Amino acid sequence: MSPRPIASPKQAWILTALILLITFILLYSFTTTRSTLWDRDEPRFSRATVEMVNTGNYLVPHFNGKLRPDKPILIYWLMSIPVRIFGPTEFACRFFAPLAVLGTAILLPFIGGSLGHRRAGIFAMAILPAAPLMIVSGTAATTDAVLIFFIVLSLWLFLKLEAANNQAKRLRWMVLLGISLGAAVLTKGPVGLAIPMFCFLGTIVLDQKNSFKKQRILYIGGATILAIGLFLAWAIPANLASGGELARIGLGRHVVGRSLKAMEGHGGHALLWLPFYIPISVVGFFPWTLFFPAGWRALKKASSPGNPSKRFLLSWILPTFILMSLVATKLPHYILPIWPAFALMAGIGLEKELSHEKAEKLTANWDRWLILPLGILLAIAFFIASFLSPLDGTSLPLIFVGLIFAGMTVWATLCFQKQMLLKAATILWCGMALFLATASYAVLPKMEKTKISKPIAELVNQNNFSKTPVSVFGYREPSLVFYLNREESTYLSQDQEVSAWDQQSTPGILIIRSKFLEKFRSKGGLTNTQFLGEVSGINIAKEGRPIKVTVLGRHLPNPPESPKK
Repeated sequence: MSPRPIASPKQAWILTALILLITFILLYSFTTTRSTLWDRDEPRFSRATVEMVNTGNYLVPHFNGKLRPDKPILIYWLMSIPVRIFGPTEFACRFFAPLAVLGTAILLPFIGGSLGHRRAGIFAMAILPAAPLMIVSGTAATTDAVLIFFIVLSLWLFLKLEAANNQAKRLRWMVLLGISLGAAVLTKGPVGLAIPMFCFLGTIVLDQKNSFKKQRILYIGGATILAIGLFLAWAIPANLASGGELARIGLGRHVVGRSLKAMEGHGGHALLWLPFYIPISVVGFFPWTLFFPAGWRALKKASSPGNPSKRFLLSWILPTFILMSLVATKLPHYILPIWPAFALMAGIGLEKELSHEKAEKLTANWDRWLILPLGILLAIAFFIASFLSPLDGTSLPLIFVGLIFAGMTVWATLCFQKQMLLKAATILWCGMALFLATASYAVLPKMEKTKISKPIAELVNQNNFSKTPVSVFGYREPSLVFYLNREESTYLSQDQEVSAWDQQSTPGILIIRSKFLEKFRSKGGLTNTQFLGEVSGINIAKEGRPIKVTVLGRHLPNPPESPKK
């Protein structure tokens, strides 16, 4: 009797993709521990979560003791779990981002299977975490990775609802869909409902069979009502508790305002910024754009009136891309929810190599130009950075990263030209994994030498002044609030406020930009304060400008003088 095979080819592909996925998620988790929080969004979410845990107020988030109605509540609830377990660390605050990417990637084979492209979904599962923009969001203490998970979960539940063959099953999937949509809205507001809704309605309207359209729309309507109800169950009492600020700022400024006007310098002239997301897609999904045209050609050939894959993916990608292009405020991660659809499209291109259908060529000579120039430019940029970097110990890692991009791009392009798509994908995946490992291990820790918020906080906290009030002038980065870990720090904005601080007779600490300190002392001010230390670095949030900050004490009992940093 012949031995039973350990795994079928299908199981082998799933196992391989899972190993690749888990490898990347482990790299994600390692990356979350290799740097302090990046200004400005990460520390805002993180500190608001810490304050929520400290105060026990789980209804409305606060940052530095003041109301923070910018985003809904779910991300803070989720982040509070690891913060309670591990404490207010970078790993705890970023904990759910890699898990959300893991969950999103695992859903892709199920979505691919529902669309008739299960193997493409398996490929997409390994591709998604190896895209640069996903790497950034999947290792950050922000809403993006969690939002994408709930959006993709909603899309899969919609496909299950579409496939249900009786009313009981449809009602069950409708309820689950409503809960998932509600979670998406509770994560980032109306966009969590709008993006899935575009896909739902586009898929239904473009269905040439015209079967049960009204019923399907009714079920989607029911799920939408449930989602809105879940959101309002939190939003109404939270808005009342905030005195209406949740609606005014959260919806008025951050939803309507960002849509109509470029805020915080993110955007500009409407027509000039209209194509903003085209280069973002090419760079942010690099190098997997290489397989995108092949996927589209395969999708066009395979699609038929009874095959929903083309209309589903188009309804997922195009409306979101157009909507975000029209929104006045523009940031790269705004179109990140279509990255899983991009991964599926690339997976469909790869799928054909294993299908024994070699008669039709799905690649074209121009496809390689989607990554070849960019890969070479990235390599050159890292080579140049290795010579210009002011940080000790970064030259060799940067040269190595440049070699990674040059080598994987050229090698994969040559394989692609020979119709060896799977080999090309393997080379690119290994290259991206090696890039992330190198950046996390050898580059990110070196960059910490330029970041000053944590050293400033350590300078303040190590002198046992935990109950001494802290005031800040000229350095308003949220990361400082997180690392100070105080109930509230006072921000001074006027010269008169600094002069008034100097005249007070109680103990206090002042964190002040050194250039402003020199100005005050030239006018005879701040001369009776005690010097605690000075920290120099680069304010990355302010276009990488050099910065020097001094820590002063007022009426402190014999503070030890710290050496300059």
